[in-house]
Amino acid sequence: MQLLQSLFCWQGADNRSRYTLINSMLLLSFIVLTTVISSSNILNVLVLLFLVVVQVTSIRRRMKDSDQKSPWLFASSLLFLIIGSVVIFSQNSLFNWLLILPTITLSLLLTFTSKGNKRYILGYYGPIDLSNLVQSQTIQRTNRVEPTLAGESAISSPSELVQNSSYFESEAVNDIKNEQPKIAGDIGETIRSNLLKYKKIVIPAVVILMIIIISSLFFATQLSEEIIEAPISNQETAPAIDRLHPLDMPDNFTVQLSQHGGLFVSWQIDTSEDRTLWSLNTAIGDKSCSSIKFSRGKEIRSINAVVENKSDIFVSFSPLDTEEIVRSLAKKNTFSLCGYEFSLKGSQAVIGKHREYAEFMTYSG
Repeated sequence: MQLLQSLFCWQGADNRSRYTLINSMLLLSFIVLTTVISSSNILNVLVLLFLVVVQVTSIRRRMKDSDQKSPWLFASSLLFLIIGSVVIFSQNSLFNWLLILPTITLSLLLTFTSKGNKRYILGYYGPIDLSNLVQSQTIQRTNRVEPTLAGESAISSPSELVQNSSYFESEAVNDIKNEQPKIAGDIGETIRSNLLKYKKIVIPAVVILMIIIISSLFFATQLSEEIIEAPISNQETAPAIDRLHPLDMPDNFTVQLSQHGGLFVSWQIDTSEDRTLWSLNTAIGDKSCSSIKFSRGKEIRSINAVVENKSDIFVSFSPLDTEEIVRSLAKKNTFSLCGYEFSLKGSQAVIGKHREYAEFMTYSG
């Protein structure tokens, strides 16, 4: 609980390591969580606001640690909020690449060294006491039985361990004091001084980088939309299949032929909308429409079944099965399709009178 409280502390200070770890986890958590709960914009916004609050307090502690007071250093959180909102409401994970921008601005605070001699605990210095966490870890790590030459066990008591921990911590503080004169050669200070020295080159380079990132995301988004729309446009340009030679059968259904020799079986129903009942391409839909079943005969698979004009079912079959279906319509007693049962009484006479269908009766058998 104390560790969690330290994430929201406004008065404390964070060293570079803790600041880097917190902000890296914040950005990574945003990417992961918005992907997992992408279906709920409200939850995503709440997650974003929570992460922004944690980031603001982290920036505040790093500013206090490095004795910086410029409000422009909070621009990272504003960028995070704006870009995060774009990612959430656009439903496009490609925009996560824009998080590079707040990452760059967050890195500016890493170029400032810590001011003063602070006693950090887990990278934190402030009013929230985290020493219990360090001491408990030290006791668990060192409280073990070690064999000795005399055959006895060397076991340190908790009080001795705490004293030893305090000793090493005081030694670490002394080391920090001794290392303060080395700040002049700090790599962060060197990077910042070089950035300021060559700012006429750095600023245009950053602007160009932003333009490249935004342009790349724009073109990537356009390309993905074109890929998604491609199958739709292909369907729109596909040639229509004509239904020719309608033949009404005695039990109120109709058979027709396509220009490629495929067969359609259709009948009227009462429905409120046009829709696809079954498709062989996806194997999704009403399984009773997946094949026509004749009495004392095998099943013949259909290609699709659709409702048109809010009143007619059309079931289509492959040209390879047309002859077998026509002969079965003439010789069998009944068939079932899409949950409907049809009688074939008198169908042979009707088929024999139509030249297009009578030809199938004169082939084999």
